[in-house]
Amino acid sequence: MNRYAELEVIPKLADYFHADAGAAIPADISGSKIVRFGTAVADPRLAGGGLIIDYIPAGSERIKRLVLEFSDTGMDFTFCEFLQ
Repeated sequence: MNRYAELEVIPKLADYFHADAGAAIPADISGSKIVRFGTAVADPRLAGGGLIIDYIPAGSERIKRLVLEFSDTGMDFTFCEFLQ
């Protein structure tokens, strides 16, 4: 079995110092429909390249965008709002 398959997933962003210290993920991303997942063309506003997740929360028809940035100490939310 793959060593990653056994990892427990916690609803927090990564934090270098301690997993429980990270910010909580948006509650509406669990059970949502992922529309797009990736990064942007090189953009100096995105630390560490950034990760962009566009999703439709369960029970909604509107697309919401979550932007994560990476640093030496973990991940941070940069933006989490509806696009439409």
